[in-house]
Amino acid sequence: RIFPSALSTQCQHDLNRCYVRSCYDEYFEKILAALARGHDIITVTGQSGTGTSMFFAYFCSRYSESIVAAAFTNTSELQRVAVFEQGRITNTIKRNRYGFLEDVQAQAIARRADYIYSYDGSPSFAPTAPARVVCFTSPSADWFRQMLDEETALTLYMPLWGMEELVTAANCLQLGLLGPPVTRATVEERRYFFGGVARDCLRTIEVELPMLRVRREIHGVNILDLGRLRNGIWAPMHYRI
Repeated sequence: RIFPSALSTQCQHDLNRCYVRSCYDEYFEKILAALARGHDIITVTGQSGTGTSMFFAYFCSRYSESIVAAAFTNTSELQRVAVFEQGRITNTIKRNRYGFLEDVQAQAIARRADYIYSYDGSPSFAPTAPARVVCFTSPSADWFRQMLDEETALTLYMPLWGMEELVTAANCLQLGLLGPPVTRATVEERRYFFGGVARDCLRTIEVELPMLRVRREIHGVNILDLGRLRNGIWAPMHYRI
């Protein structure tokens, strides 16, 4: 699928196309069904690197109603907002101005328009009614904590990538044209270290340093150090136990 060039995502996307996972259609329908049931805040999450940003782009390009798409950094700073109406961008802003979101919501209420707010990355604030939000984000302790108090919130967890899915994506995207060939053997080796995390398994640059860090982490694990294992859940390490 062609990647929407006017759409900003949390992480830079270098290709003009994205691979559509087989689970995207299923999760798209799950989101629509949840909205129809009255869930006003839906979080789509999964292991970092599994492609929530790509699903964000897929959702925005496929959703046929009006949508406000916003991208946030890893520290929850607003990067860019784009307003889609009937599949076309009608307004956009590239600077950190939260008032723009408030203005759009006020205009939507005045026009009785049924906007969906789609976030790539989690903001530092909880949505205000009557906004309906779909947030695509890696696990975020702050965001999850806010959602505990929201009665209409729902969380969906995306699956890791399987081996055949990774190989199919590498072939479809022709990743070998951008650097060293990403062969089945390459994917198998990387999946051994990184699991079903597509960002690392499908890199078009060498991954020796990340793999070396994983080896060091594995050899340095002390199963008796329960405090470190527990803190690792929310620690800034990319690979956690």
